[in-house]
Amino acid sequence: MSTLTKIGIIGLGAWGQAIAKLLSNKMDVLAYARNNKKDLPYCAQTTNLNDLKDRNLVFIATPVGSFESVLKQINNLLSPEIIMWGSKGIDQSTGLLPHQIFEKTIGNDRAAGISFSGPTFSGELSEGLPSAVALASLNTKALNQVSEILKGTNIRSYQTQDVMGVELAGATKNIYAICSGIMAKKGLGENAQAAFITRALHEMANLGDSMGADKNTFYGLSGIGDLVLTSYGQASRNRSFGELIGSGKSCEDALSQINEVVEGYYTTKAIYQLAQSKGLEMPIATELYKILYDGKNINNAIKDLLDRPIPTIHKNQPA
Repeated sequence: MSTLTKIGIIGLGAWGQAIAKLLSNKMDVLAYARNNKKDLPYCAQTTNLNDLKDRNLVFIATPVGSFESVLKQINNLLSPEIIMWGSKGIDQSTGLLPHQIFEKTIGNDRAAGISFSGPTFSGELSEGLPSAVALASLNTKALNQVSEILKGTNIRSYQTQDVMGVELAGATKNIYAICSGIMAKKGLGENAQAAFITRALHEMANLGDSMGADKNTFYGLSGIGDLVLTSYGQASRNRSFGELIGSGKSCEDALSQINEVVEGYYTTKAIYQLAQSKGLEMPIATELYKILYDGKNINNAIKDLLDRPIPTIHKNQPA
């Protein structure tokens, strides 16, 4: 049985609310948000971060852009046993993934860090619909404790120590969800979508391999699972952003219309720069970067992808 009995949730957007509701029958839940309290009957709330001092588990439900500042506040005020986060993406100011920010800001000696990832829309979690998640950490004890808490919540958890792979997958899938939205709006058909999702996964796995991640991670929940959900789910902000781009909207107008953080827009630039620095071919991600940041015509980008040189045959290399 887990010894974790009190959870503090930082951030009361859709994700924070979903986690609070999910665990309200399992733990003593206290949620923190800087602004006004929300009408949430399933958990206590506070606008004072100091009130989370007695929490032995803290869940961060904020965008990756504010992740480091939240960790610094935790480092100064709180002492949880475990810090878990649902933040996905790459910090634009540092180029770091969440676990790298955690290691730099707090460190694994002070608290166990867990990345909570996989194909999950917050709305379905709130409704109690069945889901599966990937928990990534180097701390097996913490993984077992959190897995125990999640039992009986309509969530099945799977554990991994490949934190790099899980977080790279969680960041890059947003890029390809934008592409999927563009393709849908351009009416490119289901053949193209099938080819696209296959090659997108290939790009993700190759990037992971170049960063020391396990390629197999990309064929699991945080890879293909999250890629499919974010690319084709109707609740996907990144897909919706892509649809707006595909309909002719500018990035500025599309971002304004979504009116929420579209992580894939910012991650596209970070991944493009990373691929360039490594000399790594990521043709789909590269063409998306040119569309979003260089104003390249979408039809020309599609043509350039189709006209790429035919690859040579390599033994055991899938077509």
